[in-house]
Amino acid sequence: MTSCEDSRWGLFGRVEPLRVEYEGGIALHELAVFSDGGGGLELTWETDPENETVFAVSFRLYSTDDERVFQQGTILWNQFTDNTSSRGHPRQFRTLALFDYPNAAPFLMYDQTIPLNFPHEMPPGEYALRLVVFDADTLQETVALGTW
Repeated sequence: MTSCEDSRWGLFGRVEPLRVEYEGGIALHELAVFSDGGGGLELTWETDPENETVFAVSFRLYSTDDERVFQQGTILWNQFTDNTSSRGHPRQFRTLALFDYPNAAPFLMYDQTIPLNFPHEMPPGEYALRLVVFDADTLQETVALGTW
């Protein structure tokens, strides 16, 4: 959290370039910092042409004691297919997760904009933000291939 006037929230440290392949036919192709106002994250996803699974993502905040203090989930949305199943089209799509925007309408250039509703009563400090991808129908978490 920050004490700046635009937002109580901000990212600190570097975001390393990465590509994370998950089982089931989805990959996080790129992760970038969105620095306007309170900031956030730009996530570029890519699905396999044969993908029929509808995926969801959970954003989770953890305290320095590794206690989960916040969780917000949503289905990943590709405007081309109306969800994350590919329907035969290999396609990248972009999600924008915003830290402190009550009105996300100016950011409609993304396939999906997710205003994260962090609780206002959380004490100042550092929190770890973790991203979990899961099957929206079964709620089964995916495994990042080659990570374990």
